[in-house]
Amino acid sequence: MKRLLFLIIFFSMMCIAPSIGHAQKPHYGYPHGYWRGSYYRPHHRPYYYPWYGSYYRLLPRHYYAPAPAYVYPPHPVIYAPPPAVIIVPNQAYAYPDIPPPPPAPSSQVTSPLQSVPTAILQPIYFDLNKSAIRPDAEKILKQNLEWFRQNPGRKVSIQGNCDPRATELYNLSLGKRRAEAARQYLVELGVDTKLLDVVSFGKEMSTCKGKDESCWAKERRVDFIPSP
Repeated sequence: MKRLLFLIIFFSMMCIAPSIGHAQKPHYGYPHGYWRGSYYRPHHRPYYYPWYGSYYRLLPRHYYAPAPAYVYPPHPVIYAPPPAVIIVPNQAYAYPDIPPPPPAPSSQVTSPLQSVPTAILQPIYFDLNKSAIRPDAEKILKQNLEWFRQNPGRKVSIQGNCDPRATELYNLSLGKRRAEAARQYLVELGVDTKLLDVVSFGKEMSTCKGKDESCWAKERRVDFIPSP
């Protein structure tokens, strides 16, 4: 009786578990367990189990479960490249308003004396046979005083002249008196007498070739010639 019970238990266990000595890798190497045959298809059964043909009907129907749905791995994310930057040639660009550069300084050096006109020595005129200073001659002598201020220490030759009428001796004497009268007036204005030389030319320095009063009036004069 004990032997019969042992045989029943032994064959019952063989119906549940495969033979350890003769079985290959369960489910052809599938990683899951072989008790329920997770990866088998209806037409693919473990015929390498020796007891399959004899004891198949003893196993329950739900022993071979259908294969689970295959979950595909997610597709890799493909990033779209950035849009290409198109450079349009000769594109108008509004430049900011830039003020013009200041004008370059002038290379000309302004002399401080340019603002003051340079004084010149002007001649004075006399009446016929006279050596007295006329009012118009006084104005000219005062203007000549400015030249002496601009040229301090410079000597001037005062030259007396006459028209060609009368004798040579008379004209030399008259010309000298006219020159001395001009010098005396300048000395009274403040000019140093040592800077003034008196000379009489009479009618020798005549510049007019006419024979009328308008021409002779130009010869009755005193010239102021500065020294070099």
